[in-house]
Amino acid sequence: MSPDCGAPAQTSSRAFFSSPNFNQLGGKTVNSKRLYTLVVAALLATLSILPTVARAQAISGDIVGTVTDKSGGAIPNATVTAENVATGVKATTAANDHGDYHFGNLPIGTYNVRASSANFADATVSNVVVELNKTVTTPILMQVGQQVTTIEVTGAPPPINTTSSQIENTFNARQTADLPSASIGLGVLNLSLLQAGVASSGGVGAGTGPSVGGQRPRNNNFTIEGVDNNNKGVTGPLVQVPNDAVEEFSMLSNLYSPEFGHSTGGQFNQVVVSGTNKFHGKAYEYFNNRNLNAIDEQTIQSGLTSNPRYDFNRMGGQLGGPILKNKLFFFGNYEYDPLGQASTVAGGTCTPTAAGYATLAAITGPAMLSATNVAQLAKYGTAAPSGGNCGNVNATDPAGFPNATSSIFVTNPSLPPALNFCTPPAAPGSCGTVPGFTAVDVGTLPIAAPNFINYKYLTTSMDYDFTSKDQLRGRYIYNSAVGVDIASNLPAFFTPSPTKYHLVTLAEYHTFNSSVQNELRLGYNRFTNITSSGNFAYPGLDSYPDLIFFDLNLQLGPDPNGPQFTIQNLYQAIDNVSWVRGNHTFKFGLEGRKYISPQSFTQRSRGDYNYNTTDLFLHDLNPDNLSERSLGNPVYYGDQIAIYSYINDNWKIRPNLTINLGLRHEYTTIPTGERLQQLNSAATVPGLIDFSEPRAPKANFAPRVGFAWSPGSSQTTSIRGGFGLGYDVLYDNIGILSLPPQLSGTIDNPQPPVINNFLANGGILPVAGGIQTFATLTDQRNNTANHVVVDQKSPAAVQWTLGVQHTFGSKYTLEVRYLGTHGYHLNTQSRINVQPRTDATHFLPTFLTFPGQATLDALPNALKCPVAGCPAGITSITAQPRIIPAFSANDFVNNVVQFTPNGNSIYHGLAVEFKRRFSNGLTFNTAYTWSHLIDDSTADFFTTVLTPRRPQDFQNLHADRSTSALDRRHRLSVSAIYDVPFFKNGNWFARNLIGNWSILPAYTFQSPEFADVQSGADANLNGDSAGDRAFVNGAGVPGTGTGVTALKNSANLVVAYQAVDPKAQYITAGSGSLAFPTAPINVANGILPVAGRNTIATRRTNNFDLAVAKKFNITEGIRFEFQAQAQNVLNHPQSLPGFLNRVDSIGFTGSAQRNALVPSNGSFGKFQDVFSSNSRILQLVFKFVF
Repeated sequence: MSPDCGAPAQTSSRAFFSSPNFNQLGGKTVNSKRLYTLVVAALLATLSILPTVARAQAISGDIVGTVTDKSGGAIPNATVTAENVATGVKATTAANDHGDYHFGNLPIGTYNVRASSANFADATVSNVVVELNKTVTTPILMQVGQQVTTIEVTGAPPPINTTSSQIENTFNARQTADLPSASIGLGVLNLSLLQAGVASSGGVGAGTGPSVGGQRPRNNNFTIEGVDNNNKGVTGPLVQVPNDAVEEFSMLSNLYSPEFGHSTGGQFNQVVVSGTNKFHGKAYEYFNNRNLNAIDEQTIQSGLTSNPRYDFNRMGGQLGGPILKNKLFFFGNYEYDPLGQASTVAGGTCTPTAAGYATLAAITGPAMLSATNVAQLAKYGTAAPSGGNCGNVNATDPAGFPNATSSIFVTNPSLPPALNFCTPPAAPGSCGTVPGFTAVDVGTLPIAAPNFINYKYLTTSMDYDFTSKDQLRGRYIYNSAVGVDIASNLPAFFTPSPTKYHLVTLAEYHTFNSSVQNELRLGYNRFTNITSSGNFAYPGLDSYPDLIFFDLNLQLGPDPNGPQFTIQNLYQAIDNVSWVRGNHTFKFGLEGRKYISPQSFTQRSRGDYNYNTTDLFLHDLNPDNLSERSLGNPVYYGDQIAIYSYINDNWKIRPNLTINLGLRHEYTTIPTGERLQQLNSAATVPGLIDFSEPRAPKANFAPRVGFAWSPGSSQTTSIRGGFGLGYDVLYDNIGILSLPPQLSGTIDNPQPPVINNFLANGGILPVAGGIQTFATLTDQRNNTANHVVVDQKSPAAVQWTLGVQHTFGSKYTLEVRYLGTHGYHLNTQSRINVQPRTDATHFLPTFLTFPGQATLDALPNALKCPVAGCPAGITSITAQPRIIPAFSANDFVNNVVQFTPNGNSIYHGLAVEFKRRFSNGLTFNTAYTWSHLIDDSTADFFTTVLTPRRPQDFQNLHADRSTSALDRRHRLSVSAIYDVPFFKNGNWFARNLIGNWSILPAYTFQSPEFADVQSGADANLNGDSAGDRAFVNGAGVPGTGTGVTALKNSANLVVAYQAVDPKAQYITAGSGSLAFPTAPINVANGILPVAGRNTIATRRTNNFDLAVAKKFNITEGIRFEFQAQAQNVLNHPQSLPGFLNRVDSIGFTGSAQRNALVPSNGSFGKFQDVFSSNSRILQLVFKFVF
């Protein structure tokens, strides 16, 4: 088997050069160097032959417009100048024969635009705001004569887009600094949730950011100042910029210019604050601790009565200004964020009480418990102070009777067999027996695990304007996070975890003439991370394994993902061009990337042993849920080269109609480590499976077509539409978990069969490192656990949109748009050689009531027959083939895992946005989205238990097509900034003591995330419990669940199951208990589950955040600011997966959340017990601004 079930590798960074033993592993350095040389040559050729300047909206904005006279006639060849109000830097261009002018690559900020021409008076449009990734249309009206005219525009651009179909939203420095959600989690990225067309990622845990237009969060693209900021290991952003150092944040949604690519979701862009002609700066602190916050339900579940330690201070300072006035500017921001806290465990961790441990010590005899295992449980799982309060235990005892004492149960053969529970009209005693068992008292263990993380952020910028035609912009950003890895359940297993980040960019802009501009941008990004597994020892084992007990919600062992390290280095070069010719504005560019990224992550390298019941562990039997270990620990190289190119034409057919035509091409090589599949080429079976070196797709052409039409001449309405195709990337975690058997393999030995003295005999034993060889081809195929698709396909999405924007008066804008997307070639995880043993003919039925012995005796299938064979007319389900015969005939007898590009999604959404631009102290944005997202796969790694990463039937992915875990049918957000006008114009004391208040509310309503009701075990006998769903009783009481008991025929063979509670809506598929010769196991076998995927709704979001700010102006340029920011200010309990107002990736892989989805568990449907209630968090802010 392969390491296909584990969590993804942690984020990390990369070394500069490959290992000296690279060629020994089969790498092809010559080809990589040759391709790298071609990339450099192509970029140099671009620079030498193109008289260019890029309109690189990735880090800037544009101003376009038409110069006309009073009659509407064009004024050709007018001289137009745009002057930055803050820096005094000027850009000059000339209008063409149609009177059209264009400024590209303008740093974001406020500009005065001035036009002059012979026989006309100069005209100036003041306060034109250039925003990130936007084109502002500014018409200039000139009058005949010598007088100077000035046209004043309020401090914002026209709120509708009349030149492109691109969907964008921009947040300025005021919003990034003051809105409540911008200062928590991932900072300004959270503001993306305040716009239409997005949905929170909930508890999916795969990727970062919202789901944008129905795309997976992994499909989001993150840049800072135009430099790639993506983690190529697991996706998501790397470097973070403090919100006070962000000048502007922009998110492009789904349909965008072809100069943007890499991903098919949102394009998240940030630019940092720059220096100006005046020295400016601030000192600030964000203060939050336990005494300010309401207590969370999870804290109470952990047995605590008050908040554990939480002390978080963000302390920073910044300074910017001129070095040479109007020429050279600097800016620097440093922030230090010490966090000290004590963590609790979701759902509450349970352990035996002192009485419970005494009960275990008293169990002696032939089935004596393992002294070593009991000792390890007692050593780390200290006794709970009281019993009867564990919500994770099974709802019934092994015989099917209610678990009234909330105990766990241990098999005790010294006791007589116990009668199974029977539902009337079955006679008591007619449903069989189970071995004797003893109840063990357990309770919630209060956990407040102390830990810390110290964050450091350095953000710097430099801008040098040589001349009006040449500018140089440089940025350096450094992040550090040094603290404690708290991924373990118990604090005794915490270990240190350092992480470092660097980002550097240098961009040069040159204007050749009014028609041609060029931008050259160089970037470098580095990231390093180390995850340790500590020095813990388990008697008799070579390393401390990862032990999970679902009935206790307890994990023993260090971080399940350790040990590992990651290093990522990115070298990036971009050249962009803008060329205005007649009615056409052409843009084209070329980008080259070189990644060097060594990393080491062997999934389940210490052994993962997951037990549905602690009983099996105490008897030292192999686990019944998961028993896997990956062998070998090679260094994987994610080294790649990527080449992107694009061309675009904004064709202004008429003054009020623009057509956008573009084409993008992306080519990314196969990672070096993934190419090592060729080591296993001898195992190839033509027509069945091919282990050749994977080949990268070369035909990733992405067309973009759009239009923007503003009827009439008022430019108050814009009708926009478009169509586009985009591609995404495949991340390193896929390759690092798909190594050939020569480098790594996985052993799997869950029940059945039962293995006695499992851990005493070493569990799954390790093997020596290095390249493995095999004596025979049969051995090689037997040990093959992974396969990489040879002709790879990039994830892709087709997107289409049509919308209308309209302005009301001078302040309000309404936009209504439809967006559709279709994702295909999405990454899924599968075992390509495995099929279920159950099908429409071979399965064991589940009855709501006892069917009668005659019915049971007439059933044609049994779970398992004696060695001597099945009685006449009976078929053994366990005798059906699990491995597809074509594979087993060629010696592939273990699971072969493949990440397959066969996932699909379809999204339809209606988005409505109503905005007021800032005027008279008030701005607001209301965004509503109605949408429906359907897919057949969402998570592709073990990032969540809410929607399994693998289908129920590996050979029938279509059967998993359903409402997506990312579907949020309704979403409404309202945000505002209101500067209270009272006393603003009074005397100094009135303004500062009574006035100068601001109120910043944000409200969110969102439909719930849907999750998968699961059996929690291998119901269809395909060797995998991840995707097996339960039954739905259409007549059952909504939201209720129950387990089953096994029913036998007269030949003492299990032939059916019976629901313990016939009135329940959800019924676990075959989780009744059976006695095996040595110990009982949970039989989750032989059932054909019929429930659909993602059928149970969690909880909805209904959240109100509020910030209140007070300013004290000392002088005109110096002030103090005080703020109180409250998340969930009403303290409304919202026990739901994920965050209320943050885009951080959070996955739920713990036993508590799984238990809430298993109908037979006492926690089923009790989401308030397993998810945070998101209690109120209050943060105080102080700023000194000058």
